[in-house]
Amino acid sequence: MSALRLRPASAIRARKHPLAVAFAWLFEATFAVALAHPFYASIRGVYGAHPDGDLPLFSPDGLEIAELFMRSEGTTRALVASSTWVLAIAVVLGHVRLGALVAALALEREDELPLSGRDALGRGAARLFPLLGVQALGALFGGALLALGMGLAGKLHAHLLQTSIDARADRWAIAVVVPFVLLALTTSVALDLARVGVVVTPGRARDGLRLGLRAFAKRPGAAIAGWSARAALGVVPVVLAAIVASRLGGRPGASLALVLAAHQIAIAPRVALRASWLAHAARIVAASRPAATSAAAPAAADASPEPKAQPEGGADGGDAAAENASTSALATR
Repeated sequence: MSALRLRPASAIRARKHPLAVAFAWLFEATFAVALAHPFYASIRGVYGAHPDGDLPLFSPDGLEIAELFMRSEGTTRALVASSTWVLAIAVVLGHVRLGALVAALALEREDELPLSGRDALGRGAARLFPLLGVQALGALFGGALLALGMGLAGKLHAHLLQTSIDARADRWAIAVVVPFVLLALTTSVALDLARVGVVVTPGRARDGLRLGLRAFAKRPGAAIAGWSARAALGVVPVVLAAIVASRLGGRPGASLALVLAAHQIAIAPRVALRASWLAHAARIVAASRPAATSAAAPAAADASPEPKAQPEGGADGGDAAAENASTSALATR
């Protein structure tokens, strides 16, 4: 396999790689089905003969679904255990998929041939453990921020309840939590750039981590704005799918097919927006990375042979000196 290099920032676009985005969607859809199918089979075993199907589970009071879980407590534990294993596998393979997607978006081969799916997956697999490390770092730091914010909000809420009404205490508690939530989201954005840096940087993963964090430090506004715009757009298909599911959920036949289609329609644009954000992050990293030629130019200049010294006066002076020497030789003869 030829060596890989980072594309120019202007060439990194998610829309140029529809197959990579489609593979990311297929991955998420496959594991979503794998996680949901055991629960679906269990519920179907209970409500399969019901004349209304599983429509009672969608009742507003929630009594039917509560009764279902109370009666099938042992089955629920087994389902949760098996789903935990599926989720763990999905998390690990999901980081390979993430690395492959970033590689497909941001890298190219030095022989100018397009990056194949095998090359992209190989790059994602090679960066699996560094990406898992970044994920663990983000979970640790983000969890610590949220825990600190919730702790401070809880103490403030308890203190205000002794001196004011409940509504005021709730508002102040929320006001305390919000900055910590925003800081945790900002940390997540910075770590996304670090993930991109880890994938696109050859050599040690720590160099890629530094590259991504340095890129965020140089252009935090562009990174936060790019992530926020796509996150806001990603809420729209989820809300629409929830509305469709609430109106059609539990009905057999075409209604069930429409609910499944709504779920997939909600997943697809979110995957596309995620790929668009990763491409945006890769452009920021590419723009912040020192040009490869900048370090090679001084070395090339040092390695190049020095030009032969010319006599004073340049080329014309050299010709004149040669002519004077010939005239002197003739005069001597």
